[in-house]
Amino acid sequence: MQTISHADAFEVLCLQAADDGRGEVLFGESLQRARAAVRPFMVGDRFPSVYLEFPLVGEPFLDVIVLYSAIARGQRVNSDAAGSDALFDWFAGVSGSYDDISFGFELDTKHEVLPQPAVHFQPRRHTELVKPFCEAAGEGERAAL
Repeated sequence: MQTISHADAFEVLCLQAADDGRGEVLFGESLQRARAAVRPFMVGDRFPSVYLEFPLVGEPFLDVIVLYSAIARGQRVNSDAAGSDALFDWFAGVSGSYDDISFGFELDTKHEVLPQPAVHFQPRRHTELVKPFCEAAGEGERAAL
């Protein structure tokens, strides 16, 4: 039996979420954009945590949050939207020492032209990691916030 790729597993997730007419009602036209935009973010040895976020009222659309709990050194996302190499290198260096932190991206697929993804970091109780994370992301001045 062949192992399914992370990108193909995400496709299955989208197909199941959209089944029985739910796709148009919940996600509108953004589902196809989400499927294309998220594919490059499906990297790593482990399938990342994926959250599908959509409004309960108003115009339907889909935001996809992709979070990694660990990544290997040198791991990259093949997308200009993925941020800096320094951020990936920093997270690869610390993720092996903490089993409850994660970082990733929120992709907003509401509009045809996708904005730069938001970068997420969940340090949980490890607040000492906030400053180095912000510095690796090129936003060191935000650490105090």
